[in-house]
Amino acid sequence: SVSVDFYVRVFVRVFSSPSAVKRSASKQSYLYQCHGCESFTLAQVGKVVTKGTSTKFAPGSAPPVDTSCRHCGRQHHIAGPIWSDALHDVRAV
Repeated sequence: SVSVDFYVRVFVRVFSSPSAVKRSASKQSYLYQCHGCESFTLAQVGKVVTKGTSTKFAPGSAPPVDTSCRHCGRQHHIAGPIWSDALHDVRAV
């Protein structure tokens, strides 16, 4: 028999303020993917609204897609939430 070990290095950032945690919802999205042509659309979980010096956090809007695909007419599948912002910091890479 063969035994192989795999190791993964994970970098984790711990959010230390409530506003940073609330801001992370604006970086996540639900995925709506067509069952036929596999086109997809992302819908944000939350959004950040800034007016002057005031910052408010709001839930995301309704899905930006219709019940059927505009390209082929088939139904959409829903997945997520997934991370839809940058995956790494260019300065760290």
